[in-house]
Amino acid sequence: MTVELALTPPDRAAQGQEWDAYVQELAAVVAAADPGSTYDWEARERMRTSAWVRHVYEHPASALLLRHPDTGAAAGARRREAAELAGRLDGGRAVARPARPSSDAWAAAAVAAMWEITTAAVTGPERLPRERVVSDVWTVVRTLLVPAVDRHTPVFRRPRGAW
Repeated sequence: MTVELALTPPDRAAQGQEWDAYVQELAAVVAAADPGSTYDWEARERMRTSAWVRHVYEHPASALLLRHPDTGAAAGARRREAAELAGRLDGGRAVARPARPSSDAWAAAAVAAMWEITTAAVTGPERLPRERVVSDVWTVVRTLLVPAVDRHTPVFRRPRGAW
């Protein structure tokens, strides 16, 4: 039986501080795992994603905090992660791209998928093996990112008004 407790204002403030510390620790772990530009995009993002998922999966506060990801810190963390990923996908290139979703759109989808899959694994009734979650997250993230970095991957569209 699960009992839901209403958070009082002081509890919300404490949870916000906990989120801030959690997000800062998570960002530090991912930054430490980043090999920089010495690797290709796929290897680099795989290392960063793996570090992110492993840290969230092993952190003792993840289950509690991810059950209530409605704090400003969580939303801010997701936006920052998506913006950083979009910047890495663009790689500072100022080249013409065919009409397709922007790196911002691909990055937002990848970060949202990473958060949702990991949250489901951490807060679900049965915890999957950690490496299974890492593999699942990377498979989905990679599938979302390939069209953003590979100009030869077709992006199928319908003409405007054909939806």
